[in-house]
Amino acid sequence: MNQVDDKLEDLRASVEAGLRLEADTKHLYNYVRDVVVMHLEEALRSVRTRIEQLHTLDESEVGQPNAVVHYTSIATLVSLLSGAEGGGHSSLRLYDSNHLNDPDEGNFFDRNIKLPSNLKRELVESTYSPHAYIASFIVPYVKPGSKGAGVQRDMANNLPFWRAYGHEGMGCSLKLVVPRDRLRRVLYGRAAVKQTRRLLVPVLESILNYLTPLLRLSLGVDLRQHLARTIAGHMDKIRYLYKSEAYDYERECRLVIPEVDAQEDLICFEYEKQNSGDVRVKHYYEVEELEVKNTFVTGSLITLGPRVPKPDNIRYYLESLLRKARRFYGPKFRTSGIPYQPS
Repeated sequence: MNQVDDKLEDLRASVEAGLRLEADTKHLYNYVRDVVVMHLEEALRSVRTRIEQLHTLDESEVGQPNAVVHYTSIATLVSLLSGAEGGGHSSLRLYDSNHLNDPDEGNFFDRNIKLPSNLKRELVESTYSPHAYIASFIVPYVKPGSKGAGVQRDMANNLPFWRAYGHEGMGCSLKLVVPRDRLRRVLYGRAAVKQTRRLLVPVLESILNYLTPLLRLSLGVDLRQHLARTIAGHMDKIRYLYKSEAYDYERECRLVIPEVDAQEDLICFEYEKQNSGDVRVKHYYEVEELEVKNTFVTGSLITLGPRVPKPDNIRYYLESLLRKARRFYGPKFRTSGIPYQPS
């Protein structure tokens, strides 16, 4: 038996043990909430691990040191480096998926996974809307054997990315060192979702088969919702790793923390008051691997956009911030020379 089968067997055994408590409804309720859900989580994590192997990055994609590219604003970069003054804590943030710029994020996976109706009805559909915390990067190299292999493009100085993510050439790109074992490659197209479906559906069918005797008991709507929420939460780890083929030129990779894996006391909130007077609250998460002290190291690179005014002056300011942040041997600098006309 493999690890997934082992965890499913543990789940089956826990359900059978729980059914023997049927006469004591309160005891059974607590048992399901604490024991059965624990084994359900372990089974879901095991199949998640298998699926994530499809998204693994290798050295040919990120090179040495493990560098990836992130486009952002000059203001964000200044905030990052200012926060790290004197060796202080400052990090790129993983923002919650509910506030991503693309409203279709995650929906491509949902549309194409095509779960059987009984699985959707009994296991997945819930009044709860899960979320994940996401930081997105660009893979700087083409994986050998993949589409476009052998073509080395400078993804840290790329016109389409300056337009889409680099604030119309007024921002910057950051080539940062991030451990590749924390990153997952985004896969593009329906065929990639179908491949994942072949791994996921048999496990969900086993889970439903084992849980059905419990679901038939009168344990309350809240417990059924808790089971559905657990399953939906784990699917959030993978649903943001699939996009339409129209975006395959981006060669994106991501660091994803689903809500079920996030430590509640480490979740931070950002309060914004809109010009209209409306209030928007975003939440975000931070991980050690994305702290300035770990990413702005030897091998990193800051590229100022092609429309940044007085780039030498900006560079002088950023170098001063790096010194204060004790990043003496950190990133190199350059200014994009791409001819750029704003759209």
